[in-house]
Amino acid sequence: MLRSLYKQMLGLAILVSVFAASGRAQAPFIGPPPPPPKAVPINFANTVDSDGVPKEFPASDKSRILAEKDEKERYRIYLSYLDSYRDQTRRFIAQNNSTDAIRVMTVYAGIARHAVKYFETEVPSKKRESLLKKLDLELRSDLLYFEPMLRDFSFYHNDNAAALILIIKQARVDALNASFGGEILHKPGDKP
Repeated sequence: MLRSLYKQMLGLAILVSVFAASGRAQAPFIGPPPPPPKAVPINFANTVDSDGVPKEFPASDKSRILAEKDEKERYRIYLSYLDSYRDQTRRFIAQNNSTDAIRVMTVYAGIARHAVKYFETEVPSKKRESLLKKLDLELRSDLLYFEPMLRDFSFYHNDNAAALILIIKQARVDALNASFGGEILHKPGDKP
């Protein structure tokens, strides 16, 4: 009797382990978890107004830029705003605030593009060359801050930060090309 009870228990244990093993083998494949969501891509054309100035840029600052007619003074104004927005971006990234860093970096890119277009179209060619060369060097210097900063943006905003860096690089390329009066570079990755 003890032997039959032992055989029944052993048979039951084997049966349970077989069903448990077959149940695990037939479980649906779930796979790795999906990647986290990304921010909506920035449409840069929607971030600037009809004058080419960023919409997030304060109205008083916009009127200050547009009212200045002296090229050298306007260059100084552009430079002060570019430095200010670069420093704000660095501060927000240091605080792990990628959302505000993207907002501020968008304004920076808009100011950079507006400055290049202004000096390229509204300034006489003799004065244009030196101002655009200085602007090119300033943008190059700031890109040395922005490019390493790209890794510090959150995964959610990383693509937008990379897109904004490309816009700033393109503004630098445009400044370089306009300062030499021809097309030196075709795109941001080229070498002169």
